[in-house]
Formats: sequence, C-alpha cells, structure tokens
Amino acid sequence: MLSSIKRLFCLLVTGLLIYAALQYGRPWFRYYLFKSDVTGMVRFPAQDAGTLKAEILEKAAKDHVPLSPENLSVSGRQWHFRAVASWSDSADIFGHYRRQFNFSFDENAEAP
Repeated sequence: MLSSIKRLFCLLVTGLLIYAALQYGRPWFRYYLFKSDVTGMVRFPAQDAGTLKAEILEKAAKDHVPLSPENLSVSGRQWHFRAVASWSDSADIFGHYRRQFNFSFDENAEAP
C-alpha cells in the first residue's frame, strides 16, 4: 500500500514538473521559431521595407508572438535589410506563478 502511494506521489510530481517545463518552454519555442522565420524573411525579402514589416507582423500574429508595430523596425533597400524587434511574453503556472520574459533580436542580412 505504501509503495503504491509513493509511486502515485512520484507520478504526480513528475507530471507537475513536465507541465511547468512546457509552460516555460512555450515562449522560448515561439521566440526561436519566429526569429528563424524572420531571418529567412530578411535574407530573401519580398519587395521593400514596408512590405517586409507587414509580412513580419503577419507572421507574428500567426505564431501568437505579441509583437506590436511600434516594437518592430525594418529598414533597408534592395538587397540589404535590417529588422529589429522586441516584445514581452509570459508563462503562467496554475494562475499562481507568472514569469515575464523579454525577447529581442536584431537581424541584419544581405541577400545573396
């Protein structure tokens, strides 16, 4: 009987740890995925800086990245573009513990 209670307790603790890891890992996963996509967009831009900014904001909305137009700067012309962005995202565990993460990147690339 005591052995089964220990197993149940260990299973419960393991489940809570996995849940917490997933909650904290989600903002970081979105950051790395979004940054990778923006790097590709900057290296192979569509047309001009305005169009590129619109595409990046559209991608942010699609990936649930809380990026506002005020926190995104896109500059450049022809084959050389730069995108600078910053935003905050948070993780919440059962509504009791909330952690704020601040993300930023500066992608500066020349298209081949």
